[in-house]
Amino acid sequence: MGVTGLWTIANPCARPVKLESLARKRLAVDASIWIYQFLKAVRDKEGHALQSSHVVGFFRRICKLLFFGIKPVFVFDGGAPPLKRQTIAGRKARREGRKEDARRTAGRILALQVQRSADIEAERRRKRKSGDWEDGPRTTRESCRRVIWKSMPACSAAGRKSTFTTFPKSTLTRISLSRCLWRIGTTFSMPRGYVPG
Repeated sequence: MGVTGLWTIANPCARPVKLESLARKRLAVDASIWIYQFLKAVRDKEGHALQSSHVVGFFRRICKLLFFGIKPVFVFDGGAPPLKRQTIAGRKARREGRKEDARRTAGRILALQVQRSADIEAERRRKRKSGDWEDGPRTTRESCRRVIWKSMPACSAAGRKSTFTTFPKSTLTRISLSRCLWRIGTTFSMPRGYVPG
């Protein structure tokens, strides 16, 4: 539990001390600060906190103090005073409130996304029933012909009716090339100068 403004009062009296000068003396160590430092500062290559970093850090610092002949006395924080407990409870309540707000917002966003995808699917079904098969912007017949001619080696090798077996049997689809060509207003005749594959 921090004391507000402590260092402004203690700073004029503070002076750096070499560890060798503290030999055979008892030194009070704030254990909670050490624990916090090791849990926050010691990380692995990916930046994740190491689980036993506080144990290893404590061991190394204790060894260093003992090496210089210093007798460490560890001080742990006691329970929080009543005023601090109220402050902590208020912070926790605010944090829980923010979590609940985040949950509600996430639920609303998810509901909107589900509603939007349902609306898009309903629009597609409506277009299919009305006979308008295109979902995206309309393309010209010439660009459709170019797409077909680019894939012509596969089409000409398979013939007019092709069964494509690149997917599992549950999704197997039979495609009639002549019917596809008829829908876009062209025929199966090869373009001039085309040499198959």
